[in-house]
Amino acid sequence: MSGFACVSASRALAALALAWVASASPAWAGSPAIEVLVSPVPQIVTRSRPEALPALPTRAAYEVTLTNRSSNVINELRFVASTTVQGAATTAPFAESIGFACSATGPTATSCSFGKLLGKGDQRRFVLVFNAPTAGNTITLNWTASYGEGSKDSTGASHRDTQTGSALTTLGTPIATEVKSYVATSGGTLFTGQTGVATFGDPWTTTVQVPSFARAEVLETTSPQSCSAEYKVCVTSTLTIPGSFAYLSIVLRRDVSTLQTGANIANAVLRYEPGTTDASGNFVPSGPPLDIVSCDLLPERLPNAANRRCLDYRRVYGITNSPTIDWKGDWEFGLRALENGRISF
Repeated sequence: MSGFACVSASRALAALALAWVASASPAWAGSPAIEVLVSPVPQIVTRSRPEALPALPTRAAYEVTLTNRSSNVINELRFVASTTVQGAATTAPFAESIGFACSATGPTATSCSFGKLLGKGDQRRFVLVFNAPTAGNTITLNWTASYGEGSKDSTGASHRDTQTGSALTTLGTPIATEVKSYVATSGGTLFTGQTGVATFGDPWTTTVQVPSFARAEVLETTSPQSCSAEYKVCVTSTLTIPGSFAYLSIVLRRDVSTLQTGANIANAVLRYEPGTTDASGNFVPSGPPLDIVSCDLLPERLPNAANRRCLDYRRVYGITNSPTIDWKGDWEFGLRALENGRISF
């Protein structure tokens, strides 16, 4: 599968602004001077699986908005945060900040110093990203915002104000048909199943390469109605990945046990249902399912405004190209897409 184009810094920051949707149940606190809003993204994160081959690193993130609600200048604004994991003797290490350069102050802690908020409504918005642990029930982000209000306030002043709070991320047990995570700035690969490879016990999988930071969720479901005469069962893979990307690279795999006798991959039907992500982070279809055009028919074999997704390749694994015997007879489809969507295959 070919690589994806790099996203420029300006486009990445624009994507951050577009994707800034508060998850349900944000943690917030208010005072006459400053409002602090901290939202876990996503609220549920699949635990990391470093033992998998390939490994599946997942991440929890927190979108933070600091808003000046007073008519005074806010000085020496600082936001510090750290994580604790409940339910296991493990940690959620600090990975990176997006939108502002925060500093690591310990394995699980970070500090962000902003200086001033100039007048009512002035804001700072950023994301803190932490590596998800391999065990545990929840991650708690404990945070403190401190600042001085007015032209004479400074660090250490007796009237320096402090707010504290916390935000909670639920850790989900890895399951075969779903993965939820935040993707780091450099992008990342998520997959369903143990390794993203279809087997008799896990007969279909979805792998998606996300080129830049985003909340990313993949959910697979089955339908009793057949979407192609070549299949014994129809599978639907729903991608919920808000943002603006060069394109998403998607790989769909089916085990040979899900195919009809004598099935021909050239006759296989794939349909893509376009959609958007609502304020709660749910996928909302925006039109009927569409056949997916071949990338060979598009300029530079890339999706565009007129064809927002395309089929890159079809592949049947046989004796000569199967990495292991488990792959023999399996089908694989590679797609490129500019958007979220629901794929039936």
